[in-house]
Amino acid sequence: SAVSGKVGERVSGDRPANAVPSHSPTHPLTRSRLSEERQSLLTSAATTSLRLPDLPSLDLVSLLTNRNAWLVRKARRVLADRRDPQVVAPLRKLVLESADDQVALESLWALYVSGGFDERFAEKLLVHQSSRVRRWAVRFLGDEGSVFPQTARLLLKLAQIESAVRVRSQLASTAKRLPAEVGLPIAYQILLRNLDAHDTHLPLLLWWVVEHHAVTAVDQCVELFASPAGWQAPMIRDVILERLMRRSAAEGTEATLMACAHLLASAPGDGERNRMLAALDQGLQDRPTDGAGKNL
Repeated sequence: SAVSGKVGERVSGDRPANAVPSHSPTHPLTRSRLSEERQSLLTSAATTSLRLPDLPSLDLVSLLTNRNAWLVRKARRVLADRRDPQVVAPLRKLVLESADDQVALESLWALYVSGGFDERFAEKLLVHQSSRVRRWAVRFLGDEGSVFPQTARLLLKLAQIESAVRVRSQLASTAKRLPAEVGLPIAYQILLRNLDAHDTHLPLLLWWVVEHHAVTAVDQCVELFASPAGWQAPMIRDVILERLMRRSAAEGTEATLMACAHLLASAPGDGERNRMLAALDQGLQDRPTDGAGKNL
């Protein structure tokens, strides 16, 4: 047929039968692409073959801006081994001034392992434009288990205004690691805002903060969370107060049972009072049977 007679001339639309497929190694475009990939591999090989421990510390700092993630991690590890004081100033400059969030974060990590992170510098990071940097600054501040009063005030302010949920999550985690007089107000402020009621993790993470201090700082817990403002805050009312009643009753000391009485008295209405009574009953059942409730 006429069609079959032209099979030798053209196939697959208008492409000549003897045309080189575009995926063939001999196709000009493919050769160009392979050449570019080979050059990239050669460059990468030359870069990663560097003896990073032989480089000056300031050169390692410069590598933190490299697009090769392996190289950045390796440079940071060498900096951690050295803890060279001369890198502190350039690393701080990178953290504060880099327009690239990832570079700022890598520089912060390098600064921390180099011994250049302190609370005075952290104060600047709590207002950093990058939520990732703010989050890690909050995390590092919790590592020591205590902060200066000025830093505590800044953390409290951040809890009142922070818009990023991951930073609020880290604030809650750090609050648990700090003393009650610092950590509880941070948790309280996040709860008051009621931004995270439907979050998968944050409500119970915030309860974890309160529970950590519920026995050793029971009076402060009751004063904060059983206040009129506390009862009006949905997350405090729905997540914290009944659990605090149950935990206090289960502990069963004179102080925690007095806290139960205060919690019950603070309930603003019959519905809230009934819920607190149910939580009290559950807490008493959670106690060992010997002498449960003898101090009530």
